[in-house]
Amino acid sequence: MSRLIERLDAAIAAAIDPVQAECLKAERAATLARSGHLSEARFALRGLRVQAQRRGRHALAAWVAFVGAMVAHHEALSPEANAQFREAVDLAREAGDQRLEALATAWLALGQFNARQFAEMATLLVQAGRLDVQGDPIVRGRISLIRADACTLAALDGAARRHYLAVREAAMLAGDTPLLLAMAYNRATGRTDRLDLLDAFGDRREDEARVVLVEAQSCSNLDRGLGNEGLVTVAPMLQARLLTVMQRWGEALPLFDSVLARQEAALSRMNPHLRLDRAWCLWHLGERQQAEAEARAVAPEVPDQLDADDRAASHARLAALLARCGDSAQAAHHREAAEAALAAFEHFQAGLAQALARVDQALGE
Repeated sequence: MSRLIERLDAAIAAAIDPVQAECLKAERAATLARSGHLSEARFALRGLRVQAQRRGRHALAAWVAFVGAMVAHHEALSPEANAQFREAVDLAREAGDQRLEALATAWLALGQFNARQFAEMATLLVQAGRLDVQGDPIVRGRISLIRADACTLAALDGAARRHYLAVREAAMLAGDTPLLLAMAYNRATGRTDRLDLLDAFGDRREDEARVVLVEAQSCSNLDRGLGNEGLVTVAPMLQARLLTVMQRWGEALPLFDSVLARQEAALSRMNPHLRLDRAWCLWHLGERQQAEAEARAVAPEVPDQLDADDRAASHARLAALLARCGDSAQAAHHREAAEAALAAFEHFQAGLAQALARVDQALGE
């Protein structure tokens, strides 16, 4: 268990005010949700809701909304969590709990980042940073992680490194093990996305993929050690994609199968991309008819993918597969679509960089 949980347990035991004790229990439940202990967090949430109903509208009601949002987010990255984070922000403001308002605002900014609403994300990050007048490490670490992940997506590598360092410093100060694990996962995910995209366009970075694979495996091992119940397909998905870059087809294929079989809602938008990576493995394992059938079955879904980098990678994989199947006309069509999607992704990155510049101007780099 993290030092943060131990510190909260001590604070709960020492609390004299019963409402303060319940708020600390809520913060503990939120930390459990971040740690992937979702069953325990849900059990605690039920009790907290009873207490909030007894005591009326005050800080505890805000914490209950926040814990509910945390559980929804860590179960499946549910967009419904955003409405609960927004409720927590409003209730915390009513109760005068500025720390919780800052924390919930930061998490709402993460929801907007995931929804690719970058103008709103930037506004919320600035609000959270300005509310965090005490420099609370839990709040500061969350803001820094969002900025780091956004910088990674925007290919602002130097800024990403600085913000990841700030995350580490905040997490170490707070004893926040879940934040350190989230940072490790997010860094590995961002690097995997980049390597997968490059590989789809024929630029294979095996040495870099090997390093990131070790990071992803370390995350998975730590997850198992901590009993993490949330988003259990993330680690095998990362490993499958990296093994594909490394041309270890036979190892990647069963991992793709396990991920796709679970059909987690959080990964649904990547489904065509993952299925085409899987078809690429099948082709190289000699299952060429099956690979072609899968590629043609997935092809109609590729243009509808929300993220331009996923569209670019998927079109590029399709072009390569169909060229190998002798369908030069369709291969050329998908190569052209891949280049167009890649240009759209670069435009998207530029827009994100502009939003981040607003945050830098308000909060400092």
